[in-house]
Amino acid sequence: MKISCFVFTLLATLQTVAQSISGQVVDAQTKQVLPYVNVYLSNTTKGIQTDEKGNFRLTGLLSGYVKVVASMLGYESFVKEILLQPDKTQIINIVLKPDNRLLNEVKVVGKKDKQWQTNYKKFQRVFLGYTLNAKKTKVLNPYDIDIQIDKQQIAAQAIKNIEIENLALGYTLSYQLTAFLANSSAYSFLGNLRFMPLAATDINEANGWAINRQRSYAGSLRHFLTSVVERRSQQEGFKVYVENIPQKNINRQRFFDDNALTEINPDTLARFNPALQEATLPVQRYEVHYLKHTDKEHWYFDLKNDVSWLEFSGERFAFSYNGIMADSRQIQLTGSMSKHRIADALPDDYQPTSISDDVPSQETSLARETYDKAYLSLNDVFFLRRDTLTY
Repeated sequence: MKISCFVFTLLATLQTVAQSISGQVVDAQTKQVLPYVNVYLSNTTKGIQTDEKGNFRLTGLLSGYVKVVASMLGYESFVKEILLQPDKTQIINIVLKPDNRLLNEVKVVGKKDKQWQTNYKKFQRVFLGYTLNAKKTKVLNPYDIDIQIDKQQIAAQAIKNIEIENLALGYTLSYQLTAFLANSSAYSFLGNLRFMPLAATDINEANGWAINRQRSYAGSLRHFLTSVVERRSQQEGFKVYVENIPQKNINRQRFFDDNALTEINPDTLARFNPALQEATLPVQRYEVHYLKHTDKEHWYFDLKNDVSWLEFSGERFAFSYNGIMADSRQIQLTGSMSKHRIADALPDDYQPTSISDDVPSQETSLARETYDKAYLSLNDVFFLRRDTLTY
């Protein structure tokens, strides 16, 4: 116990040490410096433009995993993943290559056709999510998104950044989409995301944003991983289970007590590397319950709380001490956590306050007393939430 206390005392000290990144941006062909290039840390509010000599410096950064992005119209974006360590200043010299895609881009005047409008509605629901925050979040340049749908999946791409306004959390976002695929059972989209805080019009709006941000954080994947690092997952409201006999697919009885699951304490499974400020968990599938939220989906008939399934791939699942994953492609989310998407996204440098029982859930529901069955023959094989269907 004495060793553990020492490690986490050291952790608290290291996280307060601010790091910095500096460097210069030049053109790959002319070797000339590039002024006014946007340089930022993906998924954070930390960003700056290069000066007239192409120099930049990002300061006030905490240790952990970061993705440095440099972007400018007419150039391919530069992306580099690094690990910021205590008392070390990173120097990165960036070379940008001209982007020929923009030269070949076909300009379309006017609105998209009706088929695009239909496809966009489906894309929007997958991209923004299904929570209350999605109703106050909109894409400002939807016509820059190219969407293709067949009966099995949705694919999307965008040469320009997708600009998003989130009036629920108080951010504008610029999303450089690199990949987007979704079908009736899973979704995946990757890219670089920059957050820019909005200016509140009054104290009431500022307080509302603070409350909504706290709601979005509570019960999220980052909240769970951070609570594991702090060895407080159970106190924070999480219960975690594993299958007694691992199954290839998630196949659960609809009443929770009918399943062969064993409760575990993930805090005892985590391994820590204070030098890298990194934690790891064994690679397996976890069923995570968050007891301070209710979910109207009712994943189990006899439970009302959030239920999520976390399935990791690879040899080890690593994340920084503030709950940021080293590689988001390693994890497949199902259940309550998977409904929280761009409309609920928070920057990695968001600092939550203490999670308490008085943080209200965005979704409330009542337990159903009876269960009816209906058998439907549908008019298509692929639907998304809130689609209109006939039967």
